[in-house]
Amino acid sequence: MSSEKSTIPNYRAIATELRHGRVVPVIGSGASSGQDKCPPNVATLRQVLLSEIGYAESNLELADIASLAEADESQINLRSRLNDLYKGVFKIPELYTWLAELDQSLTIISTNYDRLLEESFEDAGRKYHLVVYCGDWAEHGNSVLWKGPEEDTARPVPAKTFDWNPKEESLIFKIHGTALPDGQRGTFVVTQEDYTGMMLRLMEATAVPKAIITHLRECSLLFLGHGLRGFDLEVLRRMTTHQRNMRNWAVQLAPNPKTVSETDQDLERQIWRWRGVHLLQVDLEDFLLQLRAAYANA
Repeated sequence: MSSEKSTIPNYRAIATELRHGRVVPVIGSGASSGQDKCPPNVATLRQVLLSEIGYAESNLELADIASLAEADESQINLRSRLNDLYKGVFKIPELYTWLAELDQSLTIISTNYDRLLEESFEDAGRKYHLVVYCGDWAEHGNSVLWKGPEEDTARPVPAKTFDWNPKEESLIFKIHGTALPDGQRGTFVVTQEDYTGMMLRLMEATAVPKAIITHLRECSLLFLGHGLRGFDLEVLRRMTTHQRNMRNWAVQLAPNPKTVSETDQDLERQIWRWRGVHLLQVDLEDFLLQLRAAYANA
């Protein structure tokens, strides 16, 4: 059975839902790759960490390599290195600029360590709440980092107490941590131990503020620039599993990988459609162009 129809984006429907505040963009590393001065992607970060532990190449996943790097030096050194790598000066993607300039409140989730999304909002003069999953600060085990619209620095707050008004205030939630500027200490989900700790906190309902989960359950998710076999998609999808009537969409990091057969691609689309996610076979740049036009007329 073919699922070809489900791969064609309904730009008008997505734009209408976005304009009414019922779509949450979930941004992955593919949203900023392929351009000049982009942040290190997974492959680049793997190579950097491999080099620092004395190896030229490996088939290990990034999380395993990061665990080895952390074992080879003190924790603060690994995470300081990540903070330095991702707080650099990079080119802000067109997607971020467009989102920041929309005349409405937005809730955006990012799995990226860099600060380009925050910088796009600041450049546009937009106020926002920044909420960051904080898994590697042992002294704040059940907290998230939060920086309010009028705050200069992020500070830990209990996840269960955080709240905001999604109809009037924008929010950026960084589920894998973030680099921070001006000597502030960043936080990162990068090692196998970090991911295990995050899974435990998700089960204990202390990883994501309840206010954010409640809002997600009222919205569709729009995954942009993700591979679809990773941890992030499945976790976020499970947050909204009881809302079977909600539509979720994904513009993949690589919509037509040459190493995957057409049959397997079709089966994967069917599996994710059954899970409530429509995989859209379109280039991210083309998708943004068409979505902007549809949004202007929504």
